[in-house]
Amino acid sequence: MGVRLTVDDHRPSRARDVRGALIVANHVSFLDIVAMASVAPARFVAKREVAQMPGFGVVAKAFGVLSHVRGDLRLLVPMVERVTGILDRGRAVAVFPEGTTWCGAASGRFRPAFFQAAVDAGAPVLPMRLTYRDAGRPTALAGFIGDDTIGSTFLRIVTARELTVTVTVFDLQLPVPDRRELADAAQRLIAPAPDLSESIVTLDARPTSSLTSVA
Repeated sequence: MGVRLTVDDHRPSRARDVRGALIVANHVSFLDIVAMASVAPARFVAKREVAQMPGFGVVAKAFGVLSHVRGDLRLLVPMVERVTGILDRGRAVAVFPEGTTWCGAASGRFRPAFFQAAVDAGAPVLPMRLTYRDAGRPTALAGFIGDDTIGSTFLRIVTARELTVTVTVFDLQLPVPDRRELADAAQRLIAPAPDLSESIVTLDARPTSSLTSVA
């Protein structure tokens, strides 16, 4: 698709092992998984409907996506326990704690449910920020928001002039007993960079259905 990936890694070189870490990020586009996996291989938690979408299902299978039923609290606890088990075995798991996609210039509050897995496993949290730019300017064109379809988003992406996704990787955060404290600390780090306030947002900035939905 001609999308360029850049990485801004704030971690010291001796602390770049992501095994057993809970990776959390803001959620903008279906490209997020590919960008993040290029930086830190992990299992991803995805909404079942999205994981089964035509075309995306192949990507989901390749990345070992964990399928999650959005809004069913009876199934949320078993999924958190499953993530805890994966972390305990030394594998990284990535989630989007906003629970939905946003345009990138704004963000949603991080929901704490999957941070409980980090608490229970004693796992560090690795925050990442995803930023999209077209020809050097912040853009929302890669966003999967409002009434967008996979097709309409894909068309904007392939017709972009110079689309770049930057993955900013912050230092590992040590686990604390309070999952809300973990979630709030991660959100403060990941909050949109100041220059995004000048984004050219030409799309409806309402959130839409997501790869992850957490309580």
